[in-house]
Amino acid sequence: MRFDTDKDGQISKSELRQIVRATGGWFSRWKGKAGIKSTDKNGNGFVDGCEMENLVHFAQKELGVRITAY
Repeated sequence: MRFDTDKDGQISKSELRQIVRATGGWFSRWKGKAGIKSTDKNGNGFVDGCEMENLVHFAQKELGVRITAY
């Protein structure tokens, strides 16, 4: 994953923030927490590879981010 900066195979809240900022977006801290909570189906606090589709859906619906490929 391109934005998995620590290469652990997961997207953390801080990495999610970096993703949004890198694409010219911005969101509040609570929005980042909501993004992780709504996409993290196994409850480990991260977005794993199998949850990436959930993150894409959240970003498109809640953040207005258009994602064409991931």
